[in-house]
This record gives sequence, structure tokens and C-alpha cells, in this order.
Amino acid sequence: RKGKKVILLIDGEEDLLTLPAIVSAPVGALVLYGQPGEGLVAVEVTVGKKGEIRKILGTGFG
Repeated sequence: RKGKKVILLIDGEEDLLTLPAIVSAPVGALVLYGQPGEGLVAVEVTVGKKGEIRKILGTGFG
């Protein structure tokens, strides 16, 4: 978020870290992560993508 620092701590299932990372990132940012057997995945942060993920995470985040 603009002007704010965000720390995300994940204990196991670190692949799920991409969800709160996308919600926390500004629109237009790229969230990059590695996907085994596929390589690097880039997700462009959009308002729609943030909305989808907020539904998955519930109202407790973002």
C-alpha cells in the first residue's frame, strides 16, 4: 500500500503468500512467484484481481 510497509509471515504453505501480497500491492504492480515445473509467474495487480482475492480471504484482510 502506498506509504505503508506490510510484513507477511507465512508458516508453511508459502505458495499462499501471493494472495495477501496481491491485495497489499498497489494497482499496476507485478507480483512475481515461482511455480514448480512452470517457472516464473507474473501477476499484474488490478482492482478486479484484488476483489477476487478479497472474496477468497474474507473480510479480515485488505
